[in-house]
Amino acid sequence: MLGMQAFFHKIKTYKTQIVWAFMLIAFLVEFIILISCNNHNDQSTTSVWLFICSMSLGILPIIFNKSLKKNTSSTKPSSWWFFALFTSIVVLCIYFFKMQDLIKHCRIDEHVSDIIPTIMQEVHRFLHHEFVYTPILLDGYSYPSGYLPAVWFPFIAAETFHFDYRYIPFAIFALLMIGILLVYKKQISSLSTFLSLVMIPLSLELFIANNNSVPRFSVEVLIACYYVFLCLAITTKNYFLIGIAISLCLLSRYSLALWLPLYFIVLLINQDKKRLFKIIMVIIIAIALFYVIPFLSKEPSLVIRGLLNYSSAGDGEWRRINQSTHLPEHLTHGLGFAYFFYVLKGIDIPTKIKYLQIVLLALIAIFLVSMSFIFYKYKNKLSTPIFLICSLKIYLSIFYTFIHIPYVYLYTVPLMVSSSLIFYLASAKKEDLID
Repeated sequence: MLGMQAFFHKIKTYKTQIVWAFMLIAFLVEFIILISCNNHNDQSTTSVWLFICSMSLGILPIIFNKSLKKNTSSTKPSSWWFFALFTSIVVLCIYFFKMQDLIKHCRIDEHVSDIIPTIMQEVHRFLHHEFVYTPILLDGYSYPSGYLPAVWFPFIAAETFHFDYRYIPFAIFALLMIGILLVYKKQISSLSTFLSLVMIPLSLELFIANNNSVPRFSVEVLIACYYVFLCLAITTKNYFLIGIAISLCLLSRYSLALWLPLYFIVLLINQDKKRLFKIIMVIIIAIALFYVIPFLSKEPSLVIRGLLNYSSAGDGEWRRINQSTHLPEHLTHGLGFAYFFYVLKGIDIPTKIKYLQIVLLALIAIFLVSMSFIFYKYKNKLSTPIFLICSLKIYLSIFYTFIHIPYVYLYTVPLMVSSSLIFYLASAKKEDLID
């Protein structure tokens, strides 16, 4: 009996270290799965472990909020900040030189991927005062143009100054890292905060090094930057930054719209109606100026067309069979549960996709209700910034697990949100953790 009491006392003494150990293990497992997803087809176990670890990263800080170590920031930058600056520059330089080599040996080819060629057409139309969202013509066929403004707008710089489009995501990421280094200058005062910051560029570099299709054919690093910016913005009380961050995410992907009700509910529970109103106004103005007035007002069916095009693309990917595995190529990387719906017997593919989408929407509804209840009941014991970032991580875990086309490059976003979450937890000051 005394031995058990001593054991539990020791656990309580080291609770902070134990919580951090589990979180780091969860992140490492998530990271290892994502960087090795092209090397296996063990769908049954890998996707389950990815889901468990991804969810754990969001759940653990909420449950053990009080056990997290409080950071005491210094009045001036410590040597750890200079180490972080140096290491980040080194990693960004490695990323840049790899990008140069990739661009030199891999041209943009619409026959391999239509993402960047589509963006090129949209930018060209915008600069020549044509309507951006007329059907795209590539490789002899036409399809609706569905990329939202925050996806293609940054590439105007590449078209204007005549450099390769694939440099833009790198440039935005480099600017984001510089911003983080400047904003968190005084809080990077220990080994843990140094490592957690370096984790952001290092995890991205290793992810794209092992999945070179990410920088070659997609612009997902750009979308990931928006989500990292969102994670850091919602920890502030600056309504303008929060509104811009949310707008960037909404103007790149529709998916964040399903998480937003929880954010608004949290502000209402905190009786922060004034800030909520200001944030909503910034979002409305940004979306109106950059999407509704110039584009949606001229073609009201854009949203529906984009969603229908994505759905039909999903049907096509489920029918595209890999000759070696006899299974759809993008459903067998261990990154989602779409595979489990694909192997259901006696159901056609459109019905399988419909079932997957119904399960996703049902889980998101359960998520919104349960998380709202948890925050309402325990709001005095929870840090609002931590709860919001963790809820975003949980939401993304559900969304990407039940997405019906689990392309590898899409997982850049949840990986970067994981890195941002760990960095914020390590660098947060006492007053941030007890909000």
